[in-house]
Amino acid sequence: MNIEEAKQVMEGVPSWQRGALDTALERYKRFSGIYTMGELADELAADRATYPNLLKFSDGMPVLNDERCVEFMVAVSGLPAAWCAAWNEIDFMDEHADQLAS
Repeated sequence: MNIEEAKQVMEGVPSWQRGALDTALERYKRFSGIYTMGELADELAADRATYPNLLKFSDGMPVLNDERCVEFMVAVSGLPAAWCAAWNEIDFMDEHADQLAS
């Protein structure tokens, strides 16, 4: 999904669901090791036990994958995959647009 498709999808997402999408994506970031939060260690341990197939490492570093991210987000939020994919794409572009333009 590209950024324009993601924006189109998000036009149909109720505003009150965006918080759930953000929570699911932030949870994936912790799950995959992008960042850690000590106070959520129990949730992280439970997620890693429940979804080990969605966690991949190479040389001790997390291997991020859009498909696994979306699958994880759907599993923990119950929201449609298209919404999760769109939210992931928009978040990625928000984080990295300046770097990609350089």
